[in-house]
Amino acid sequence: MSFPTVIVPVFNAYEHLLVCLDSLARNLPSNAQVLFIDDASTDARVYPFLQSWVDEESCRRLVRHEQNRGFVATANHAMGLAGTDVVLLNSDTEVTSGWLEHLADCLASDRSIATATPWSN
Repeated sequence: MSFPTVIVPVFNAYEHLLVCLDSLARNLPSNAQVLFIDDASTDARVYPFLQSWVDEESCRRLVRHEQNRGFVATANHAMGLAGTDVVLLNSDTEVTSGWLEHLADCLASDRSIATATPWSN
């Protein structure tokens, strides 16, 4: 099965990022591509942590902005780099088991689907 690229724009929020990456590590299919964009985080822990996480798997990539561009510009930059369908996550997102598989199944069910949004509480 082909999956959309998971894009995670990051600006600081180190503690939230720890939880997000832990949930991704536990709940991503092994062949899912993940692209992190560090939007010039000022917290010195963020970039090295992201780099070490990306170095663990070849399907993970990291881009670092030298100047903060803001969420929208960072997300747009990442979507342009992905070259595939994408899932955009905030860096404080906690994903659950099967989340990407279910989303990919939904998208693949009808070629006229342009966007899908999972709902949770």
